[in-house]
Amino acid sequence: MKNKIFIIAASVGVAAVAAPAAAQNFSGPRVEGRIGWDGTNISIKDTRDFGGRGNFSSGSTASDLSIGGEVGFDVESGWLAFGGYAGVDLGENDEPFPDRAVVLETGRNFTAGGRVGYVVSPTVLLYAKGGYSNARVRAQFTSGATAAQRSALAGFDRDRNGFHAGGGAEFAVAQSFYGRLDYTHHKYKDFQVDANSELSFRRNQVTAAIGYRF
Repeated sequence: MKNKIFIIAASVGVAAVAAPAAAQNFSGPRVEGRIGWDGTNISIKDTRDFGGRGNFSSGSTASDLSIGGEVGFDVESGWLAFGGYAGVDLGENDEPFPDRAVVLETGRNFTAGGRVGYVVSPTVLLYAKGGYSNARVRAQFTSGATAAQRSALAGFDRDRNGFHAGGGAEFAVAQSFYGRLDYTHHKYKDFQVDANSELSFRRNQVTAAIGYRF
């Protein structure tokens, strides 16, 4: 799976380098489709201080293919470009906890935010971005799940709000078309499992995109 994603990302980069310099700038509305790697990490953290020794946590990680899209609007001013965007990613990761009695299933992810970029050349933009994230997470219970586990995680079966930050590079591939390589880190609001523990949820994404600027 990862090899396929790297091939897609490399193809976008090669196309950007091989294409003739496009006479476009980084202003105006845009729409794109993207594909890439989605890695999630869910852990349970013990919130007790343990005599000043800090907190302890245990959990699991999972990764899979992510497919999504984004719409946005940018304004270029000199060597800088500013813009806003909204997007959605569709992917599913199943993360069993060590006893395998509970499986946390992550689903679609909505994003909205802003970005600021440096125009390296008429065809290359480097940018940083950040904003709001909302992910769907559900707790699935196997036959081995105890009544206490079902009760503690029942309220986690909902959407989780959070934030994201990241950056990347955008390349003018042809007139009005662009390619993009992007990294994004998402951190979602912790869930209070019980008096002594919280559930923490994070996500990392590496994507390649092809877009059209109107």
